[in-house]
Amino acid sequence: MSETLELAENAARKVLLADLGRHAELAHQAFRLADKTVGRIAGKSLDEVPQAQKVVVALVIILANDLRAASILALSGYSTQSADIVAGMYEAAYTVAYVGADETRAQQWIEHDDPTRSFLPAKNLTEAVVGELNVSDPVQVAKLQYRNYRQLCMAKHSNPLLMKQTTYKLEENTVVAEVGPNTSEPSIRSACFALEHAIGLATFAMERFIQDHLRGASVDDLLREVAELERGREEIKEAAIARWGTEDPDPGKWKM
Repeated sequence: MSETLELAENAARKVLLADLGRHAELAHQAFRLADKTVGRIAGKSLDEVPQAQKVVVALVIILANDLRAASILALSGYSTQSADIVAGMYEAAYTVAYVGADETRAQQWIEHDDPTRSFLPAKNLTEAVVGELNVSDPVQVAKLQYRNYRQLCMAKHSNPLLMKQTTYKLEENTVVAEVGPNTSEPSIRSACFALEHAIGLATFAMERFIQDHLRGASVDDLLREVAELERGREEIKEAAIARWGTEDPDPGKWKM
């Protein structure tokens, strides 16, 4: 069984590389940038590191590893599981932006001791972070960003609207249900959406880390890579729009 599954996953990777190859390249580039960015603060003793920096570094490491895991899963035909991980990345990335260099917020994160609740709800994080950005309509931007999160959470919560599309496959007019990798068109679309946002969230968090914690250092090379990743993410986003359009399949159901 394990040998058969491994063959199926290898076959899925060969198929999916045609659709997700560029996503995989950008995810790998973002992972390497996270390693390089965190490395810029190496060599300090623990007492020298501000609480906010400790928190943000931990979250950037989590984001990088989640990005890697989400990429591996998507390329192996497990788009739903990939999107599940990326939903968690959203919370981590927005926490990076929320904490920033603020020692009070960092201490609140460190002292959070409720195992049944997140540090802050994703909606609150979104509104707080977007409210501090220089955007013309923060309310609308927050709504759009939070909708992306809720779409990713459809995988985490096994929402039937998504499960019906990505669990079954249509082969020669026959509905097929089987465990293992899925290379159907709906699964590819879900994987593209998940990885596009994974790359964007990781890049957003690293840019904020650079701005908040590497001030005064030589970071031009890091910011150039951030810009390259942002251009790459826009490229795969436009490709997805060209392929699947922008029509909302669930209009009026994404109330903030």
